[in-house]
Amino acid sequence: MLFHLPRKQSGGVTWDLWTAPLAGGKATLLRRDAGFAAYAPDGSIVFLHHPFQFVSKQIWMMNEDGSNARLLVKGGTFSWPSVSPDGTRVAYGNDGNAEIVDIATHDVTPFDVLGEAPAWDGNNTLIVDDENHSI
Repeated sequence: MLFHLPRKQSGGVTWDLWTAPLAGGKATLLRRDAGFAAYAPDGSIVFLHHPFQFVSKQIWMMNEDGSNARLLVKGGTFSWPSVSPDGTRVAYGNDGNAEIVDIATHDVTPFDVLGEAPAWDGNNTLIVDDENHSI
């Protein structure tokens, strides 16, 4: 199980990413200053790096044990990353609009449709939270 918890620091609250066995047991800190994460089909994790007030300027990916962290996109106001079922792309909100980044190439496809928390319905349909539009 993957979850994030708030942590107070000077200037506000930040988030830390934790993991715990589904069958129960002790929670383990996976990464500081990370949150709003999603598992990919291969077990890797996509997360917001240094989230503040539910958004971040960077989306990263790492192995399920927290190693090999690598940048996917930067320079926006990113929210709620969601990995495609085939594990090749990540959908997310960027300043109120939906976008998709290809994990292998880092190519970004923006959409002119509002959506802070896009979700996948299969590999080729993205559901966004703006009046139930799907693209």
